Amino acid sequence: MLALVDCNNFYASCERVFRPKLEGRPIAVLSNNDGCIIARSQETKALGVPMGAPLFQWLPVLEENGAHIFSANFALYGDLSNRVMAVLKDECPRLEVYSIDEAFLDLSMVPLCELSDFCRALREKVRRWTGVPVSIGVAPSKTLAKLANHVAKKHPSSDGIWLMRGTEKNRMSSLPVSEVWGVGRRLGARFEGFGINTVWQLRNAETAWARKVASVNMERTVRELRGERCFDIDSTEEPRQQILVSRSFGQMVTSKDELASALSNFAWRAGEKLRRQGARTQSIRLFAHTNPFRKDMPRYCGRVRIQFHQATDSPPVLAKAVAQGLDQVYRHGYHYKKAGVVLDELLPRGIVQWSLLSEESERCEKKSHIGGVMDAINDKMGTGKIRMASQGLGENWKMQQSRQSPSWTTDWANLKTIVD
Repeated sequence: MLALVDCNNFYASCERVFRPKLEGRPIAVLSNNDGCIIARSQETKALGVPMGAPLFQWLPVLEENGAHIFSANFALYGDLSNRVMAVLKDECPRLEVYSIDEAFLDLSMVPLCELSDFCRALREKVRRWTGVPVSIGVAPSKTLAKLANHVAKKHPSSDGIWLMRGTEKNRMSSLPVSEVWGVGRRLGARFEGFGINTVWQLRNAETAWARKVASVNMERTVRELRGERCFDIDSTEEPRQQILVSRSFGQMVTSKDELASALSNFAWRAGEKLRRQGARTQSIRLFAHTNPFRKDMPRYCGRVRIQFHQATDSPPVLAKAVAQGLDQVYRHGYHYKKAGVVLDELLPRGIVQWSLLSEESERCEKKSHIGGVMDAINDKMGTGKIRMASQGLGENWKMQQSRQSPSWTTDWANLKTIVD
C-alpha cells in the first residue's frame, strides 16, 4: 500500500505553530508584495475568500471577522516542511517528497491489519514533533492515495485518515472527474464533453480511449484508479537543471545603482543554491522589466546572457558577470517592477573539466573556494553577515512584506522566548 501525507492548510498551519491562540481563527497568507491571498485557513475558506483574491477586495471581510493576515514567510515554511519530512522519513525510509507540504510513503513494510494504527501514530507524531496537522490517504496506487487523502480532508468522521482498500463505487461516483490527480478543470471539462463526469466513470473508461483523448499517462491513471500501480515511489532527488531567483520590487526601481544592487543580491542567492546542490554553472542570464499592467508608463524588458569560459560557482565571478551585463539590461528613464537572475547549463562540481593550458583555470579554481568559505560564515553567524560589496547595504527595492511573522526557527534573533 501507498500513503499520501498532506499538511493541512500548510502556510496557515505554520503561522499557528508558534501562536496557539490563532487556533480556530481565520488566517490569510499573502503573496509577494502583499498583493494577493495565496493560502487560507479552513475558517477563511468558510468566509468565501477565494484563492488568489486581491487583498484589497477582501480586506473589509477579513477585518470584520477578526482574521489574522500574514506576509508569506518562506524561510519558516521551508524549515517546518523539512522537519515534517524528517519525521516521515524516520518512520518510513522509502518516501517521495512531492511538494513542500506533500509526500508519498511506501507502506509495504506495514501489515494490512496494522495500517490504521500506524497512520494514527504517524499523524500524532508529526503533530507532536512539529505542530503541523496532516491528513493521510492510503490506497494501492498513487492516484487512489490522492483521492483517499481528499476524502480524509473533507470528511470529519475520517479523523484525518482514510484507507481505500476496495473499489468504493459510491465514493468515486460522488466525486467529480476533475478531482483525479492529473486531470484538473481543463481536462475535466473535456472529459465531461464525452460524458465522463465522475471519478467512477473515468475508472471504467477504456484505457485506449484515455490514451487517445489525453496521453499515455492518462491511460496509466485510469489503470491506477482500478488499483493497478503504474506510478511508483521515486525517492531519488533529481538535481536542478536551472536555478532562478527573481523578485517583484516593493517600490519601483529607477536608478542603475539600485538595479545593480538587486541583481547582485539575486546572483548571490542563486550562487548559494548552486553550491548547496554541488554544481557549477556555465552561463548566467539577467533580466529586468517594467510593470506590464501600468499602461500610463512606458514599457521595457531588458535581458542578457553571459557565457563563462569555465563553469563556476564563485561569488566574485557571478558578481563580475552581473556588472558586465548591467549596461545591456538597464535603460535610463524606465520604472522597473521586477528583475531576476537565471543560472543555466548546470554541471556537477566534480566533473567540471579544467583546461590544462589556461592560467584562467587555475584562477577560477582558487576563486571557487571563496563561496564555500562565505557560506560557512553566514551559516554560523547569520544570513548576510558577509557579502559581496556589489550587493550594497540599502535595499529599498525589497518586496513589501509589512505583515511578516518572525523567522522563529531560522534566525537566532527571532528565537521564541518564554518569560515568567
